[in-house]
Amino acid sequence: MSNKAIHSTREFINLLEKEKELLIIDKEVDTNEELAEIQRRITSQKGKAILFTNIKNSKFSVATNLYGSSKRIELAF
Repeated sequence: MSNKAIHSTREFINLLEKEKELLIIDKEVDTNEELAEIQRRITSQKGKAILFTNIKNSKFSVATNLYGSSKRIELAF
């Protein structure tokens, strides 16, 4: 784990990736039909944080479940 202060969500996501606490989904995902269900299934199994990088009809990525475990909360703070 890092002792470095985190100043942005991007820095936190990078740290989660380094700590193997991040699942990156590059496949195109529809926010109306897929994103919530994928997120629900992963979080119900106490899974990793998720970064959706290819959102249908959007130029933005979506990050979910960033604080979904004690380890990730500790990393954040």
